[in-house]
Amino acid sequence: MNFARNLKSIMVLGAAALAVGAMALDEEWHFNDLNVAIPDNNAAGVTNQQVINGSQITNITDLNVCLNIERITGGWNGDLVAILRKDGKETYLLNRVGKRSGSTVGYSDDGLNIMLDDEAPIVGNGTSDVHIYRIALFNSHTTSLPSGTQLTGTWQPDARNADPTAVLDTSARNAWLDQMDGLDVNGTWELFVADRASGDTHKLKSWCLQVQGTPEPASMFALISGVGSLIAVRRRRQ
Repeated sequence: MNFARNLKSIMVLGAAALAVGAMALDEEWHFNDLNVAIPDNNAAGVTNQQVINGSQITNITDLNVCLNIERITGGWNGDLVAILRKDGKETYLLNRVGKRSGSTVGYSDDGLNIMLDDEAPIVGNGTSDVHIYRIALFNSHTTSLPSGTQLTGTWQPDARNADPTAVLDTSARNAWLDQMDGLDVNGTWELFVADRASGDTHKLKSWCLQVQGTPEPASMFALISGVGSLIAVRRRRQ
């Protein structure tokens, strides 16, 4: 009888451990109404720094980023570079979209209000790569969005860790959002944005983090310990 009770207790604890091990949390952190002007034709750009406290996620398993950049005068998405940084890691969200062999200036559209996701579904013509979004939308590099219209939708990040003056659509893509996997959400996040050509101006309106991950091990063990305590109390009462 004691053996059966002990076996049952072990099974309950094991089930609790498995359940906690599979625990996944989802959080969103929004940074709105920033209206930060991006210096025109300036490699130094601007860095928007945000400090997060109170996140329960200490191990990121998936990260998406929303980005809203509006035009001030004109607008030229091919000017823009956007890099997300944390704890010595970085991912290239934008790197002169539309730059390719035969075009040193990239796409001329007026801003972006997009979600960036490594696993973004295909938008069209076999791609969801934000660097060549016109191919996805129009199957043409030269067909533009209507004047004054921001790019919208969910796209894969540029991920091209290349010199903005030399980047092309064929450049290697090795700076994805999964660079942030394993990090703690808490701490300082930096979004660097630069305009690398003259003639049009933009502002950083807002950005956000959509995070999935797991809590710190202490939280997991607390739950398992709690289950263990309940079992112990029950056994004493028996």
